[in-house]
Amino acid sequence: MKLSLGFSYSYNDIVMFTAEYIRQDWSGTDIDNSNFNTGLYESMRFGVEVVPVPFDNKIRTSYLNRMHYRAGLFSTKTYLSYNNKNIINNGLSFGLGLPVKYARKTFTGTTFDIGYQYGVRGTTENGLVKENTHIITFGLTLHDFWFLKPKYD
Repeated sequence: MKLSLGFSYSYNDIVMFTAEYIRQDWSGTDIDNSNFNTGLYESMRFGVEVVPVPFDNKIRTSYLNRMHYRAGLFSTKTYLSYNNKNIINNGLSFGLGLPVKYARKTFTGTTFDIGYQYGVRGTTENGLVKENTHIITFGLTLHDFWFLKPKYD
């Protein structure tokens, strides 16, 4: 069974704060031929996004003011434990949402997204392995008016 709670708060369509908590009980799950035990998985995640000039604002402004600036951090206690100590995964992330212009030089709300995440998982205690992770992601957020029925044909 998994429990997830999250919320987001937007202020003037310029700043959005998000938070999420996830809890999942893995105790009782057996891993064959392993020195690891399973237990409680818990994760807390926080993020913020800033858009200096929101999409709905029709004033002309620079491209930098229309970009989406994102940052976040997370802390996860994984379900794996060794010597009754859970393996921890912590990290932070940064990203940009680059607005895409329509053929008529207007912004559609579609963004090309670039993100970077740095994380540290594990520990060197008890002969275990500590891992530094670097993840780069690319994405596309489509926001267009595909399914609107025109009033006049």
